Amino acid sequence: MQIVRRQLGTTTVLESPERLDLGTSQALSEAVDHAFARAGSDLLIDMERASYVSSIGLSALLRAAKLADAQGGRLALVGLRGHVRELFEMAALESVIDAYPNLEEALATLASETPPRASGATELATGLCLAEELLLLALHDSSGQLVDLPEHSLDFALAGAVILDLQLRLRVDADPHLLRVVDARRCGDPLLDAALSAIRSADQLRSVEHWVELLANEGDRIRRHVIEGLATKGILQRKDSLLHWVLGGRRYPLLQQHEQREVKARMLAILERGEVPGPRDVAILALADACAVFDAILEMDRMLRLRPRLEELRQLDLLARAVVRALGDAQSTGQRRRRPASIFLP
Repeated sequence: MQIVRRQLGTTTVLESPERLDLGTSQALSEAVDHAFARAGSDLLIDMERASYVSSIGLSALLRAAKLADAQGGRLALVGLRGHVRELFEMAALESVIDAYPNLEEALATLASETPPRASGATELATGLCLAEELLLLALHDSSGQLVDLPEHSLDFALAGAVILDLQLRLRVDADPHLLRVVDARRCGDPLLDAALSAIRSADQLRSVEHWVELLANEGDRIRRHVIEGLATKGILQRKDSLLHWVLGGRRYPLLQQHEQREVKARMLAILERGEVPGPRDVAILALADACAVFDAILEMDRMLRLRPRLEELRQLDLLARAVVRALGDAQSTGQRRRRPASIFLP
């Protein structure tokens, strides 16, 4: 679809469509890319017509904020109304995107403020899936041994990583209540494709929490699949048959430690230097925090200092919030519902 674009002096104004979801967010992202093609640009997104924003729509706005930060530009939303404003507040997007009631106030504020410096920090294409990056984040730097985490927490985080990866690949979308398939094409990854098929074949739409809990029951298979993928990429060393690998107490020496250092350095830069996170970064931060990885890998005083920033950032993705809720529910009840038949790899 065509995004309406206006120019008010040196500021570009884009009009959001009524529904900001998979069908429209890509067009908005293309318009944002065009607006920030020149460093130091100012962009306002007029949200007055918007009555519905999905998780993919929120990711598009977060991506725009990341691009503005990298280019030294300024981004703000105007005219948030009703349900969309509630969603914006629930997702704590005000921590990374300014919002104004109308164009006049937004333009006046931009005119009175000093433009920021370009951070140059963009999301990196690591070639790894979210589950692989999450596992690397949870390994000790030198030994390759998994850090001590609460029982079942990694299963839930890896399950969430599968769903969030499907969202990043534009295969699923969600509102605060239900997860739906929006593109049934295969991803080329057996794990993601199996999850996508299960969600598409369900007899009715289900919540994100339902799928996180269901996929968490496949934790052993997901872990083995992730380890195999990292071994195939030459990042972890294969010491035994894959079927004999057990994460608890077993070591997986790192052959190429730069992948692990990169993901840790990236997350800490966002937490400590205030860099604006992109959708992928938010997903990893939220998943790692959900299974207490940061508590395990950081000193207590450092963790206490970073905790407020982490709490703020992990709210930025609706699906990640659902993963945290699912894990919290399982830990509070002390039990997990089981599905007898596997929906994943044999």
